[in-house]
Amino acid sequence: MALKVNIKSTKVRLDSLIRSAVGEAGEQIEKYASGHTVDLLSVEIGRATEHHQKGQIFFAEFQLMHPR
Repeated sequence: MALKVNIKSTKVRLDSLIRSAVGEAGEQIEKYASGHTVDLLSVEIGRATEHHQKGQIFFAEFQLMHPR
């Protein structure tokens, strides 16, 4: 399955380490989605707040899109 991956970053710099982590997660999701028609993986990674310095300040959202 040739899965296209779109990565969006919000308030965080998208570097090679983050891209490789998203790629590894995408491979795992691709294994999970085998047998299903999925053509796009949309990923948003970001920092939820600028105010807090520790705790849950980062988020990652993965969405699988299938053709209509």
